[in-house]
Amino acid sequence: MGRAEDSEGVYTLEDGELWVGNCAQIGQGLADGKFTQSGGLHWVSKTLYIAALPAANKVPTYTISGGTLAADTINVGPDGHVGKFAISGADAEIAVFENLLFGEEAKFAAVENSKIHLVGAKFVNHSTTETELAGLANVELAFGLCEEIATFEVAGSDKGIDNGGFDNNFELGALTLGRIQDLDGPGLVALVDAIDNGNREAEGKAEALYAFLLAISEDSLLVLNHLNLYVQAADLAEGSVLDLFGGMFSVEGNLEDQIWGWINAGVVVDGWIPDPEFVVEYHADVDWTTVYAIPEPTPLALLGLGLLWIRGSRTLARRFRTTRHP
Repeated sequence: MGRAEDSEGVYTLEDGELWVGNCAQIGQGLADGKFTQSGGLHWVSKTLYIAALPAANKVPTYTISGGTLAADTINVGPDGHVGKFAISGADAEIAVFENLLFGEEAKFAAVENSKIHLVGAKFVNHSTTETELAGLANVELAFGLCEEIATFEVAGSDKGIDNGGFDNNFELGALTLGRIQDLDGPGLVALVDAIDNGNREAEGKAEALYAFLLAISEDSLLVLNHLNLYVQAADLAEGSVLDLFGGMFSVEGNLEDQIWGWINAGVVVDGWIPDPEFVVEYHADVDWTTVYAIPEPTPLALLGLGLLWIRGSRTLARRFRTTRHP
């Protein structure tokens, strides 16, 4: 949509089905594109690109208020291009099967209670401008039906507990792992900080994830992977696993007893530290509870285990599923 210089392609989908056997492009080069979906089914077999060159002074936009959008990959603003993805209705159903990717110049808006299903898909964020992805604060990213561990790129500044971390910091409305609609299948996710989103404030200090809600269903797994996760509410089901893996988990409120219950039930673990000793601390001054494990291994062990994690994520996913489903 929108191929010629200074042109604008416009398409409205209200009902029926639109199937794309390859890629779909909203905007291209110096051309603009506007795709508005209020109903029907839009299926893109490969990648949905939303992109135009900044020199065009235009912002190609895909706006969905209803109906279903399903794509192998949604790529917004890739490779220095500009693009916007907007969810203007909470009833819209969106499913991604490989990658949900926001480029450096991407824009994302969403109304409250919006939801994107990541069916074994990765979440990738190259943006360094929090305000352009403000819609993340209103959206639930729901991971499920994972055949291997999917990665989630964290981007927020690690401001600790109750220190502005939930304000203009790539904060997420909800991170949920497990059941998608009526389909059973585990959510298997590992946090990563592979991209510098401009929030590594000190040398060696990684970025972090702030989410208003974390919910992990039975048979699902979240690995913090040496990173810190801060949530205002947590629902960890029996049979789920939150693996700190050298990271720290913090939740609002006095949840000392709840967290010890999760530890004793094998829900909260640390697969990085052999025979971990857990430290659960309630910070009464700010009403937050944190949990992490000690001791830390030697630098040599850190290197070896880090390589093991990178090389063994697929094996870990299979082993987890086999253990949970004898």
